[in-house]
Amino acid sequence: MYHKADPDAKTKHYRFGINESLTDQELIDIGITPFLNLHNAYETYIDIHDALLNSQTERLSNLIKTYRSCGEPMDIAIATLRKNLKGVLNASQTRLSNGPLEGINRKIKALKRSCYGFANQERMFERIYQLIRARRLPPESQAQGAVQHDAT
Repeated sequence: MYHKADPDAKTKHYRFGINESLTDQELIDIGITPFLNLHNAYETYIDIHDALLNSQTERLSNLIKTYRSCGEPMDIAIATLRKNLKGVLNASQTRLSNGPLEGINRKIKALKRSCYGFANQERMFERIYQLIRARRLPPESQAQGAVQHDAT
């Protein structure tokens, strides 16, 4: 079973190996119920995940501050969140992401690898601009912005 933020608790699917029809939530419950620490870590994870997705900074702060260590790997994750609490709370206040910027950085690195260098820095910046411009403009806008040559 793959990771889901919100497991399906209504639709049953046949589970090979278990030979039963179970919902996603029932399958998760079977896996975590016998292990108290795993169950607590999973519940903590779900609570933090919900608080982050719903921009509930007070709830998130409370969850991080009141977490009790239990000798599990979750302790390391919570310690990191505590250490960076101010940044975590600031990031949870908005739905903005740095994902698009990271995508542009990835394209620039791929461009540098594939071009084996540029004649000068200006050419490199032109090529980067072309990459970014191609990403933002719809196809019809690119055609309009292209240089028109007279057929005379």
